[in-house]
Amino acid sequence: MNAFYNTKEARNQFNQIINHVIETRESVWITKDKKLAAKIVPIEIKPRQLGLLKQSDFWIADDFDDVDEEIETLFYGEKE
Repeated sequence: MNAFYNTKEARNQFNQIINHVIETRESVWITKDKKLAAKIVPIEIKPRQLGLLKQSDFWIADDFDDVDEEIETLFYGEKE
């Protein structure tokens, strides 16, 4: 069940509202002038999965770091 707070209550009880959202995983609505103005929702943080590139077809060419003379000339001009 969603909880509703007006802006004055939300301002005075902000920490309690955040704790409520964290603990119950329920949304909280903020109203202003008896109209819905904002919604505080819980977020879902997914743990990072390490080592995904090891399982893919990802590869880097052996000459990746080699200097290409033609590109060097285009960027820096002829060598003196």
